[in-house]
Amino acid sequence: MEKKYLIMNTKNYTLTPNPKYDLHLSAYAISPDTIQKLEEFGFVRDEFANNRYCDTTAYHGSFPGWQADTKKWELIIHLLNSDPTFNGGLEEEVTLPHYRQEFTFEPASTKGLSAEHTLAVLQSVFPKKKAVPCPATRLKACDMHINVNWEYSRDNIKDAFDKLGIVSFDKPDSNSAGFNRIYTMTFEDLGEGIKHFEAITTRIRKLNDTNKQSFIFGFVGKVKMEITTRVYRKPLEGILLPLILKDEPYHEVAYRL
Repeated sequence: MEKKYLIMNTKNYTLTPNPKYDLHLSAYAISPDTIQKLEEFGFVRDEFANNRYCDTTAYHGSFPGWQADTKKWELIIHLLNSDPTFNGGLEEEVTLPHYRQEFTFEPASTKGLSAEHTLAVLQSVFPKKKAVPCPATRLKACDMHINVNWEYSRDNIKDAFDKLGIVSFDKPDSNSAGFNRIYTMTFEDLGEGIKHFEAITTRIRKLNDTNKQSFIFGFVGKVKMEITTRVYRKPLEGILLPLILKDEPYHEVAYRL
């Protein structure tokens, strides 16, 4: 019988100090009955809005307080396999302490970098190749989420991030703006993801330092990199977020809108 789904199991990080596990389900097609069973099992629907450069899902859910659990993982996969309409993916991820970083700055009398300078800085540290629709049988090794606090980050930051053309969505927040905007990049190669995480966070921290310069970046928010520990994709060509491929040459490739 031909296999119609794809599973990847990788290293378990339960022995690493302070790992934070997450379990996410992204479905572009799913039956109401399956959603009900998932939420009875423990999933909670995520509230996202204004998706950019990616498809809008029929259902996106997370499992609060998830711990690496093979038995529960297999039960969820059995449930998804039983739904003939399901199109999407399930992923377990871990974030290690170093890959969770927060940023702020002291506004005082400092001025922000110009919009042009801010965009040039970001372009210099972000990937020189763009994500493409995820090919069949390919899976991500990690992803990076850049959570921009939309109340306190300066306008030059907001404008520059939006001009980068990477996947983003808005998530409700209690701040005055009512949301934060989260920019996401998914990498097929873990080493490539780590390299860009280090470059981006190092540059933000340096340019947010008001003790060293009079013109600052103005970024308030969080950057985290999640390492994929398990992935399930159904069907083999099921719709997932655009992926930065390890063998894609470094040139501009248009995102799918």
